Amino acid sequence: MTEKIRKIYNKVKLNERYRIDDKSKSYRISIKKYVSLTLKGMTPSENSFGQVNFRFKKERITEARYGSDAVLYNKKTAKKEGDYFYKCPAFYKGEKKNGKANGWGVEALRGLSVSLPSHTLHTIIQFYEGEWKNGKRNGYGESYNYHPSVGWALQYDLEGERIQMDIEQDNPGIVYKGNWVNGVMEGEGVLSIGKNITESGLFKNGKFWKKKK
Repeated sequence: MTEKIRKIYNKVKLNERYRIDDKSKSYRISIKKYVSLTLKGMTPSENSFGQVNFRFKKERITEARYGSDAVLYNKKTAKKEGDYFYKCPAFYKGEKKNGKANGWGVEALRGLSVSLPSHTLHTIIQFYEGEWKNGKRNGYGESYNYHPSVGWALQYDLEGERIQMDIEQDNPGIVYKGNWVNGVMEGEGVLSIGKNITESGLFKNGKFWKKKK
């Protein structure tokens, strides 16, 4: 299954006229271009479905994630972060069963503005490809805090200027490759943070636990 993932992780080649730094692979592209590269073939995970007691019933393909780290809901964290613990807009492409992600699939999550939590950014803050069970990440999967085929991104939004995306294709970001149980990192895996930090071994409840013997 790892081969199935890695085939698509080669960075897209961006036109050199968009390059903004001669010493690194940094580019500035339009929002339209960024969206077309990151969400091609994907659909929103949450959709309104009919009416129940005069209210639209919402159904999700994947379970909701929250905040700038795109984590599962936690009452303690939600109380601490307040409005900043927002629900991330999510998009999905892959296998489904009974309206839920099941089998192999891809999820991309967008962030919201820190100063205006109700304002959706186009930046992909988490990308996951791997196995699913009943809408939860379950089995082998890889998670990135950017779109791995495009690169780490930052929305460039200055007053009076056209909104664009700054892309850093040589930024290693935060990457986890390994096992998941009920939506969290659990079991054997490798977590890489930047170029210098790597935690390899066993994970428990979403955190590094101990090295594998």
